[in-house]
Amino acid sequence: MNSHQSSAQLLILGAGGHAAVVAESAQRAGFVLVGIASTEAPCVGAPLDTLTFVGDPDGAGASRIDALIRDGVRLIAAVGDASIRARWMTRFGPIAFATIVDPSAVLSPSATLGTGVFIGARAVVQARARILDGAILNTACVVEHDCVIGVCAHISPAAVLCGGVHVGAHAHVGAGAVIIPAMVIGERARIGAGAVVVREVESDTTVMGVPARRSTTS
Repeated sequence: MNSHQSSAQLLILGAGGHAAVVAESAQRAGFVLVGIASTEAPCVGAPLDTLTFVGDPDGAGASRIDALIRDGVRLIAAVGDASIRARWMTRFGPIAFATIVDPSAVLSPSATLGTGVFIGARAVVQARARILDGAILNTACVVEHDCVIGVCAHISPAAVLCGGVHVGAHAHVGAGAVIIPAMVIGERARIGAGAVVVREVESDTTVMGVPARRSTTS
């Protein structure tokens, strides 16, 4: 059994499509879903529409979430916006957050995971990789040996990070992007879908294309 499988009760923070993906991975990993909390209206459709709506984590729902935490319920911030994930992890405390690893993911025994991490279906995390708090490794992405994925960074579906890549906090790597070995991606940087990154990317910049170049609109 994957070491991140669990029978713990779990509250999903978020109510969109990504929340549905996280919820289903959590169920496959053995978590028991007890409800959702969101700044938006509850999502229509399985698996979220059958869950109890707790309220807004930034509003009246916060006190209810605090009570659930005291009762042993774990949380997962299931939204794509890194700033929101970071805010909720600060508000409720990292110790309250579960790390969700889909059972189909391949996780090296020498990789290390922070709290509140989500690793999606068929994702691959190789030797000595470090995944920091609140990061998302989405469906079928590849994080090779010795990579570091920063706090609340997001690696999108089918992206490939070759060995020794460092991705800064709150950065976003788009779907199908490829990053060659030992590159540094700065904090809050954005890598466009399908880009091929062959040089370092500064913080707060957007790059796109093959090879990736800085966007004139960033």
